[in-house]
Amino acid sequence: MYILGLNHGEINSSASLLKNSQIIAGSGEERFSRNKKTKVFPQNAINFCLEHAKIDLTQCEYIAQGWNPAEYWKFFNHSSISDSRVRREDYLFSIPDNLFKIIPRQTPDWLLLDSPKNSPLPPVYFVKHHLAHAANAFFLSPYKESAILTCDWRGEFETTTIGKGKDNSIEIFSVNEMPHSLGMFYATFTELLGYRRDNDEWKVMALSAFDIDANDYFEKIMSTIQLKDDGFFELDPNYYQGPNLLSPDLLSKNLIDLLGGRIGEKDEKPDEWHYKVAKAMQKVAEKIAFNLINFLQEKTKLENLVLSGGFFMNSVLNGKITSNSKFKNVYVSYAPDDLGNSMGAALYVNFKSKTKNFIQFKLPWS
Repeated sequence: MYILGLNHGEINSSASLLKNSQIIAGSGEERFSRNKKTKVFPQNAINFCLEHAKIDLTQCEYIAQGWNPAEYWKFFNHSSISDSRVRREDYLFSIPDNLFKIIPRQTPDWLLLDSPKNSPLPPVYFVKHHLAHAANAFFLSPYKESAILTCDWRGEFETTTIGKGKDNSIEIFSVNEMPHSLGMFYATFTELLGYRRDNDEWKVMALSAFDIDANDYFEKIMSTIQLKDDGFFELDPNYYQGPNLLSPDLLSKNLIDLLGGRIGEKDEKPDEWHYKVAKAMQKVAEKIAFNLINFLQEKTKLENLVLSGGFFMNSVLNGKITSNSKFKNVYVSYAPDDLGNSMGAALYVNFKSKTKNFIQFKLPWS
């Protein structure tokens, strides 16, 4: 059985191919287009996977995409869009939205695009973004049971999920949603220091390793967040304006004023201010992460932890987990960022189909 996994429209477009539950091929589209971190449809990566297996697309049992548009049924605006349909293509949203006036509104973890049996197009499963992250971590790990933590900028709405995996199943306990995002938090300071957000976070992580006293900035940054008893956190919107679509920047004037009243310049040589801001921010990010990790360990009482999502490209943090928590074993996929979600989506569909646990989300008209 072949399953083709896709990550499309997110940073690092990619494709992966499973054969009988094993990943046999995969690649980022950038390897062929030479356009770093491209979001375009991974046509070349798909061709690479299919050619490697010596099959064509019609021989795939399923196709899996690591993003679920049905999540947007949650907050769809029926008064301005669903009641005033412009294109028939809007039926995907307008029909469920209107029907949810009659039955309880719900959003599935995945959405199936199926075709008649004589269609050459295999069934396409749209898997929730953070479930793809979780599957990428747990199903590739050596553990039969583990706690699961995913963190990134955002999926459809979710920014953080905590749960556990056991055998062929994944259970998500609870989630954090925008605007409270650890990935956005880190990107904000990447921008403050004069680097490209969603691209140069590794530079900020490197700056944070310099031996310098940054406690004054640490306390200032800590004052902009709130750690919660359920493991999650909240960002003060007076300092972080990432969710504000009218703003081209993540930075707010309040955050700039709080941390010295300056913004890093492109190609500027780092000085003491860069080192202090980076180190303080990294320490705050670690404090947020360990609040999540320690809560998850107390909840699950497990020894194993798997991590996924772009935030866990942070190797400085990852190397501290076993010595600063009760988890004895930690696994991070080699591609915890969106690149790995083509694998994650395919793995999720694979194990769900094997265990017959696909609880079909029956639309009222089907």
